[in-house]
Amino acid sequence: MQYRYIGIAFGIGRYQPHTAEDVLTNNYGDCKDKHTLLASLLQASGITLYPALVSSSWKLDPDVPSPAQFDHVIGYLPQGKDAVWLDTTPEVAPFGYLLAQLRDKQALVISGDKPMETLNDISYELAEANASLPKALEYAQLAVDKQEKESDDVELSNLLPEDLRCTQKIGNAWDTLGWIHFRLGHLDQAESYLHAPWLLMQVSVVADHLGQVYEQEKKTEKALHMYHLALATPQAYGGSWDETRHRLEHLTGTKAPTEMNLLRTDPTGAELSQLRSVKLKRLVPGSATAEFFLLFSPGPKVEDVEFISGSEKLKSAGQVLSEAKFQVAFPEGSSARLVRRAILMCSNVTGCEAVLLTPDSVNIRQMIGFCSLCDLAFLTII
Repeated sequence: MQYRYIGIAFGIGRYQPHTAEDVLTNNYGDCKDKHTLLASLLQASGITLYPALVSSSWKLDPDVPSPAQFDHVIGYLPQGKDAVWLDTTPEVAPFGYLLAQLRDKQALVISGDKPMETLNDISYELAEANASLPKALEYAQLAVDKQEKESDDVELSNLLPEDLRCTQKIGNAWDTLGWIHFRLGHLDQAESYLHAPWLLMQVSVVADHLGQVYEQEKKTEKALHMYHLALATPQAYGGSWDETRHRLEHLTGTKAPTEMNLLRTDPTGAELSQLRSVKLKRLVPGSATAEFFLLFSPGPKVEDVEFISGSEKLKSAGQVLSEAKFQVAFPEGSSARLVRRAILMCSNVTGCEAVLLTPDSVNIRQMIGFCSLCDLAFLTII
């Protein structure tokens, strides 16, 4: 059967291809249509052919993002490290043949694979708009699953900057999924997925989300507490959190505290640090400080501890840190593994205390290798 090239460039037809079914029925189509037909046939056999936009007439300008730069669509077929370019427009041509005007040209390949952060961003925006929530839930769950899977390969003995970013991304993905569950009225799932990133990241938006869950669950005291914490986080200072204030005022019947009042009198500011701290037995005489990486897994439990820098007297504190009861949480059914940096401080007066840092407080841009065998990174703190 032959499918002839016929282009009808009216309205949306200049940019939007017909369905493969229409092309089969009509026995004709333009470059977009014929590519769509071939891509659909290949997909039915488990082969993915990606559309690639190209200009047969002029050089592309990457600084001008416009569909007007392109006048043709060809196919991009990955083959391991190589690829095959397929042009369905010629009526008769050898496999992989490209017309002279298409050779050595730039092309924009449109991948159907959505990066995890893109999936998370799309699903969060849908949740914010309270629109297409089933699709938002699908995207958010996929983002969580992919991000948690990525954490499977984390090893403290061979830590990479991407491993620290992974922990932050997991927290963001949990928050998005929890927020979507809240929008859908799944309050138990919402609480599970929001409590974990709150303890991990301590950012205002997560505290506000969790406060709204508690409010819907009629847990008024917990809701009030979370709204106060949302306004006490460093991210809230100087920002606009009017909606959080309104929710707090609605529950209390009084005016919400100002930033200065929170700084001066509200104990929640100190509580933020206490949530990340744990008291330990006295480990060494006198004063000493050291820093460690800790790897947490569901339980929660500390899988591994790695000394980074500081007093040699505390270098053997790994066992004590692995047994410490840190306030770390995972959503139900999670398989994530979280990398946290901790400061261990010992004093003559107060004994020893370990404090977990939030993921965004670690500056991964400045990395200094201090272990020639494992290349573990020494990270400076902002």
